[in-house]
Amino acid sequence: KGPVVTVAPARCVLERIEPLMINAADDDSEVATTVCVMDGEYEEDNIRGIAYTLDEETLPYGFFKDVEFSQTELTISAATVKRNNGKYGGGSIAVEPGATIKKEKKDKKEKN
Repeated sequence: KGPVVTVAPARCVLERIEPLMINAADDDSEVATTVCVMDGEYEEDNIRGIAYTLDEETLPYGFFKDVEFSQTELTISAATVKRNNGKYGGGSIAVEPGATIKKEKKDKKEKN
């Protein structure tokens, strides 16, 4: 069965996945991938740590200039989340036009 697509709020932490040098031989594909690791609250069974590829074309211009990877948590008011076969296969996140994106540093949130 194909991916399950939902449009709903999402919260996830931005991570940067650097390509392995072995794969980067002489093609130009050595671009790091941005993924967003979904908060368990937004997954069935409260599973944490499922990474979704972020559709960077749906982000506002200059979006990454104040982002600290592994630290910045995004709260997106409306995102199209495409979940690959099965619940835990990852997938992709695209920000809906007009949605708001809040960026927070994880460490600030955890301090009481």
